[in-house]
Amino acid sequence: MKDEKRNKIVVAITVNMVLLVFILLAIVIAQIVQICVLNKRKEQLKETYIALCIERDNVQNTEQQLEYDEKFRQFYFEYVDTYGDEDPLGIIPDGVLK
Repeated sequence: MKDEKRNKIVVAITVNMVLLVFILLAIVIAQIVQICVLNKRKEQLKETYIALCIERDNVQNTEQQLEYDEKFRQFYFEYVDTYGDEDPLGIIPDGVLK
């Protein structure tokens, strides 16, 4: 009777440890995927910023300026959403987020 009880306890502990390992592994994989997605998004934002800086130099009339302003506004909202208080590109004026 004692051996059966001990075996049941050992099996229960083993099953719980295996489940814990699988859950922790799933969490780690999800975090790695999220980091990769965010890094890709940050790289895309940097490329968009470079393209907008080049486009800014080629603006010639008011209509083009308005289109550029709208594109930059959309970029800016995505940038703030992605980076938050950080400003690696140095485009947020002082006092805007704080």
